[in-house]
Amino acid sequence: MLLSNDYALYIHLPFCASKCRYCDFYSEVKDSNFIKQYLDVLLLELDHVSVKYSLNNMCARTLFFGGGTPSLLSAEQYSYLCNELKKRISFSNISEWTIECNPDSFSSELAQSLLSHGVNRISVGIQSLNDRELRLLGRCHSAERARNVLNNPVLGGFNSVSADLMFGIPCQTIKSFSESLDIVLNSRHIKHLSIYELTINENTPFGRHYKRLSLPDEDTMDKMSNIVLSRTKQAGFEHYEVSNYALPYFHCRHNEAYWEHRNYIGLGAAAHSYMHSLRWGNITDAAEYIQRCCNGKSVTQFTETIDNKKLACEMLFLGLRKASGINEVTFEEHTGQPFRTIANSKQLDLFLDQNYLIYNPPFWKPTEKGLLFADAMAEKLSV
Repeated sequence: MLLSNDYALYIHLPFCASKCRYCDFYSEVKDSNFIKQYLDVLLLELDHVSVKYSLNNMCARTLFFGGGTPSLLSAEQYSYLCNELKKRISFSNISEWTIECNPDSFSSELAQSLLSHGVNRISVGIQSLNDRELRLLGRCHSAERARNVLNNPVLGGFNSVSADLMFGIPCQTIKSFSESLDIVLNSRHIKHLSIYELTINENTPFGRHYKRLSLPDEDTMDKMSNIVLSRTKQAGFEHYEVSNYALPYFHCRHNEAYWEHRNYIGLGAAAHSYMHSLRWGNITDAAEYIQRCCNGKSVTQFTETIDNKKLACEMLFLGLRKASGINEVTFEEHTGQPFRTIANSKQLDLFLDQNYLIYNPPFWKPTEKGLLFADAMAEKLSV
């Protein structure tokens, strides 16, 4: 695989005020003292990784604070973390610096503090603007609180503001989803949208009570999906990845690093990294993460080498989830194998005939129709 001298940096802050009923991500409820200790250990891990992978010789291009609920941290805690990060890595080449936040923990004071440190992108976890749906999801904020955040003038200071929305929520109707989507699209600050279909994971309250959930039927889900496609397009948003929409030039550059197999470093409990064909993931328990790091022990839970065969499968899967598709020249440069020798040629021709794919050399691009079945296409092409 081709190597590069840049990387994306991810900081995982796995703290939440409470656990949502659908969430399968690692997070915990912790006090301020624990969070301060966790931040100290994050910096220790960065020091270790910097030496091991010679990060001083590389450029960080994007920085992303994810969680959990990163906006739970105080302005003072962020000042400490940001100042310490700037002592360790160069920020001169960072073009996009994102923080995730929830409406219940968002404040103008925190936003101003983040802006002062150089954060230029914020992602707001709205999910719904219907109070009943928010309660069913276990979200802490109300619809009114979310609307107030969307209209807060402080958001104008950020280069880009993204919002998360969800469809397929129990008891959700086409009308309630349409209203939520319209409110977000009408916010003058929103330049990016992540719109996800609710996934039920078995190790969640929703998963354990799946049979009791009043989920929308298949026909309703199809209509919601079509509403997303039509209304985002009308508002000028590009459907650039299966679940992501953006105004021109406002794609999430950090996530594109993941989708394009560029180098990325993840710090914190449950964070993942990819560097020079090696992928690794940290242990998922924050207390154990702190203990191990303080004792000089490895916090890595697993490592794997991404050989050309596995890389080809991943590039196929991720490439078909992007509107830009798969560049067969880049594919061969990275994997050492022509795209048509990896993908099922007969199936490729069939998808072309069925208007799921378009071939504009050197790009294999999914159509709007194809994006809806991206994962299924990848599965069939990999056989």
